[in-house]
Amino acid sequence: MTRNFQGQNHILEYFAAQFQDLNPDIDDMTESNLKEVLLNYMKEVIPYKQAYSLFMDKLGTSAPLDMLKSVIETDINTHEEIESSGSEFSDSLGAVSSSGRKRARPWNADEDRRLLAGILRNGTDSWSAVSEIVGETRTRAQCSQRWFRGLDPRISKKRWSPEEDKKLIDFVEEFGETAWAKIASSMGNRSDVQCRYHYQQLKKQIRKPSKHLKSQHNTSKNRVRDQKQNLSQNPIKQFDEIPAIAVNPPLVEGVIKRALPPMKPFTALLPLEPPIYLTQKMLATAYTLDAFLHHFGM
Repeated sequence: MTRNFQGQNHILEYFAAQFQDLNPDIDDMTESNLKEVLLNYMKEVIPYKQAYSLFMDKLGTSAPLDMLKSVIETDINTHEEIESSGSEFSDSLGAVSSSGRKRARPWNADEDRRLLAGILRNGTDSWSAVSEIVGETRTRAQCSQRWFRGLDPRISKKRWSPEEDKKLIDFVEEFGETAWAKIASSMGNRSDVQCRYHYQQLKKQIRKPSKHLKSQHNTSKNRVRDQKQNLSQNPIKQFDEIPAIAVNPPLVEGVIKRALPPMKPFTALLPLEPPIYLTQKMLATAYTLDAFLHHFGM
């Protein structure tokens, strides 16, 4: 009769995820065969010695198998004394910081082993039962968080891809900026902490202008400031810098006649062709005036 565990699939995936780290060149067929070896060992279909021989032949190491053996053989009925990795002032849940708040004590190897043993027997739907196996040092919430945020093999430790960024933003728009557990579940390969932290980083990137845009803005701002200073210091020079253009006295005269009331007789005494410097300024004024009149339909 074979042996079955409620959470055997979770534990199988946890140890199978180590194959790639131990041998980056492992092929899919070998990986599938080794997973089957682990499963058969868990179910007591094959003994440890046979499983060990297969692992050494296909992977060159029996590390995942040995760790699984240790998890299976964990005595869940007795609570082992787990040494704290903190200072002598640490209590069973964590150290107290200078601000008076408790800091979570890091999980050690023995606690992780008992956590995996609890998940192997109870799955991930009964964290109260899992925490009882871990011992009084950890609550059910801590056990759940340790698995879903740290040990779950589905959690990717790789850099976020543009496709993942888009999915994350879409899920935040759908569920809001507080439903991180639901967002993480929808992502499938990221924890709630990863999702929340990465979304905050994305928001900062969107708010912060790029160096190129910031440089352009500063350059434009400085140019406007310099132009204002030059104009205030020498306004006549600015007017004199109007480029010379071809003079057309009849055009100037026509525009002025349209804009002004009929001239009095003494204006006939004015020279028909004003000096060139005056004509340029008149023409510039005429163009401006003509555009103004045209705008208002005059």
